Amino acid sequence: MKRKSIIRQDGAKISYQTIGEGFPTTLVQGLGMPGDAWKDTAVRLADRGFKCIVVDNRGTGYSTHTKGIMTMKMLADDVAAVMEEELGRNTRSHVVGISLGGMISQHVALRHPRKVSGLMLVSTTCGLPYNLINGAFFRPTALALLAKICFSGSRPTLEQMQRLLAHPESTPRLTEIFLNWEAMIEEQPTPNKTYASQLLAATLHNTGPFLHMIPHRTYVVTGDEDFLMPPQNALLLSQLIPDARHEIIPKAGHILPQEHPDAIPNLFEELHQDTQKSV
Repeated sequence: MKRKSIIRQDGAKISYQTIGEGFPTTLVQGLGMPGDAWKDTAVRLADRGFKCIVVDNRGTGYSTHTKGIMTMKMLADDVAAVMEEELGRNTRSHVVGISLGGMISQHVALRHPRKVSGLMLVSTTCGLPYNLINGAFFRPTALALLAKICFSGSRPTLEQMQRLLAHPESTPRLTEIFLNWEAMIEEQPTPNKTYASQLLAATLHNTGPFLHMIPHRTYVVTGDEDFLMPPQNALLLSQLIPDARHEIIPKAGHILPQEHPDAIPNLFEELHQDTQKSV
């Protein structure tokens, strides 16, 4: 993948990579994760004829952060700036976001609708207070484990990672997945202040009152046993976004792209076909 970067107005450097040629697709990662966590999905999409733009959210990967507090507005505008830098002002991109990245993607679609063609929201939520209606927000036990992993200063155990992120019946391949993640994080460590700032932004995230304004073809995707982000979040999102498609991936947890590597690319091809029908 080819790495590039831009300088935002507040002095932060936002790094991103591109791979493939074809219809543009912007990939946005979750809490504290560098864009490289998308690598397998990006390669698969590139092999299917898409140009992938993989963003390092500020404070993660090779992106920097110069202010103490992050907001969803700030994170969404970073992604939009990368899209404009790479594609120009008048070219649209599909946007795929997972977890925190799915929250950011909602704000990209609302704040920069003319830059977006299709939207895929994976393992994510519309935020408070709407999701309290059906108990869809973080489970307290999941939030406590997430905080322990992010801020303890020690490496999380495989058992902790599986409990928080994976389906109970996932295959032994998860050992390989988490070992690869460990190597990635060692190379691109995420500071505790980034976790804290991004977690605060996620806690304050609230798109519920505005999701009816999203005009894009949207797929909302969840694992059937997402411990960190209960599947009710996806159902609520699909109800609030006009004509959204709701997809449940069997035997999948929060990291369903890693557990089922072809699930997102297969659905993404369908999303792309749907958006082209309306052009």
